[in-house]
Amino acid sequence: MSGDSTMKIVRDRHLVDDPWQPVGTEEPLPGGAIIVPVARWHEALAAGRDEDSLGVVLPAGAEPSELDGLLEALPLVAVHFESPGDGRGYSLARTLRERGFGGDLRACGMFGRDQVFYLARCGFTSFAPEAIEDLTSLLAGFDDFSLVYQPAADVRDPIDALRAARAGNPPR
Repeated sequence: MSGDSTMKIVRDRHLVDDPWQPVGTEEPLPGGAIIVPVARWHEALAAGRDEDSLGVVLPAGAEPSELDGLLEALPLVAVHFESPGDGRGYSLARTLRERGFGGDLRACGMFGRDQVFYLARCGFTSFAPEAIEDLTSLLAGFDDFSLVYQPAADVRDPIDALRAARAGNPPR
């Protein structure tokens, strides 16, 4: 899971350099901002690393309770999708947001352009797909739909609220 610190990602709907380096379970801890499995977070902290430079990665099927007591300290949580059809990461993201995580929530692994809109609605703010080399094509996925039907972790107003506002009535 080693990474290149000059890798590009999509963050807040922009193509940016990724300051974070993923580090696997057996790799030595390099300098700079790193993303590690939860068990290594404690190891890195004990080794004197600053919390602001430590993010964690969870598999999409992880229990949110794995981060109990850590959410306020984490600047980044990466959720790794093993396959495009694994919807558990969406639920994990929504639950982390509902529990108050306000940092960068990153989708990484196997997902496609057609999923970006929905990932963002669940609260993801950055995206590092494994199978997409041209990240500019990923950007178009944010605009696949102009209206939404239900509230979510993003800031879009549902269509019933827009209709009610247009009619001068509060939404139900």
